Parts: sequence; C-alpha cells; structure tokens
Amino acid sequence: MGTSAISAGALVTLQELNPSSPNFKEGASFRVTGKLQDYDLETAVAVIVDGDASLNVDTKHLKLNLRSGSMYQFIGELHIEPNNEEFGCQEDMVFCGVFDGHGPWGHLVAKCIRELMPSLLLCNWQEAVELNGHDADYSLGLDRNKVQFDMWKQSYYKTCAAVDQELQRHPGIDSFYSGSTALALVRQGDLMIVANIGDSRAVLATTSDDGSLVATQLTVDLKPNLPHESKRIAQSRGGYTPAPTNQQYTESGCQTGRQ
Repeated sequence: MGTSAISAGALVTLQELNPSSPNFKEGASFRVTGKLQDYDLETAVAVIVDGDASLNVDTKHLKLNLRSGSMYQFIGELHIEPNNEEFGCQEDMVFCGVFDGHGPWGHLVAKCIRELMPSLLLCNWQEAVELNGHDADYSLGLDRNKVQFDMWKQSYYKTCAAVDQELQRHPGIDSFYSGSTALALVRQGDLMIVANIGDSRAVLATTSDDGSLVATQLTVDLKPNLPHESKRIAQSRGGYTPAPTNQQYTESGCQTGRQ
C-alpha cells in the first residue's frame, strides 16, 4: 500500500502513489474522500482512496475547518512530469483567473478562491467528460464546441457552489460582509470559455494586419448601476447604496452588489 503527502491542487508523481490502483492514471485529476483520523497543526490527515491505496494530505496548506471523525474530499492533480505546467496536463489547455477581494476579509476570500478554484474546476470538468463520453454527443451531429462549452458551463457552476461552501465553513474568514470578484478563463484549443462575477474585466488583445494591437472586451462589468444587475439584487432581497457624488472628500469604501 503506497503512501504520499499532497496538498490541494499539488503536483505528485505516479511513483508516490499506489500504481496498482486503477484511479491513478497519468495526467488525471482525482478526488480523495476519506475520514479524518488525526489532525493538529503538525500532522497530516489520513485518508483512504477506494480501499486500494492510502495517502496523507498535508493539512498545513488546506484552508478548511477540519474536525476529527468528519468526512472530507480533497482534490489533487496526478502528473508524471513534476514540472509540467499545462492545465490538467493538456498541452492545448490554459487557465487564467483574476480574483479581487472586497470587504474586511476580501483579501483572504480572494486568496482562498485562487487556491481552490483551479483544481476544483479541473476535477469537475473531467467528471463531466467521463459522464458524457468523448464521442457520445458528437455522433449525434451536435456541434463539438457547443458540447465542450456546456460541459465547462456546468463545471463552473459546480465549482463556484463548492467554493462558496468552503468559504462559509472557513473558520478564519467572515465571508458574510466580504467577498471577491471572480474572472476565470479557460482556453482549450480554439475554444475560449470565460466566467465572470463582479467588475473585473477580461480584454483580448489581437494583432491587426498593420501590426497594431486591437483590444476586444470579453466581459461586462457587473456593477449595481446596471439595470439587469440592480434587478437581480432586488430579486435576491439585497440592496446597495450609491456612493455620494456631491462631496469633495469621502471615506474610502467599496460599493458591492454581491457577496
């Protein structure tokens, strides 16, 4: 039975895990589910993977509220090449993200999202691929990009919901009055998928025929002064107060429409 020490989203080698387990495949991401047996600031969590292999998860790098005897899931990326920097070991896949925190704990919220989102998104996407099958929808004559987009869309939804839950359970962050924008972009071959919450902005730069740069805005800043955004806030039983405009000096602050 092989053992290893990993952190959420960390890179590990195949030799560090049990090669007899069918779940440990080169280039795959895996979800580790196990019961917390022992934990303090210096020790690791013992978890079991399908009864085929046991490994330790380095809790010093996990921003979770760990309780002995509780069940947890951890995400890791399995790589043969430790220095491989491609997203999900896919040569044609790139992940980019911008997370701008707001509120008293905004910087910690943004940091937590930055640490959790890439590996969670990758794992959810790979689960969607396995669930739908690589060729099932293509054989029906559906557009390949449409199928890929739908899988990424559902993966983003699941990932954001999971990150929200982790933030709510985090013992060191009060996310009720703090939050973060989230702008995440995945490029997969010729397909680009952009997910956006808040007012961080994605701009695509291309080169024109004369060699000059052309900027194309990919996202809309979701500010409370937009009609559809203010309507969404009202429907969610939320509210916002516009900053005063007739004062020369005001206290520093942040106008937010979501948490």
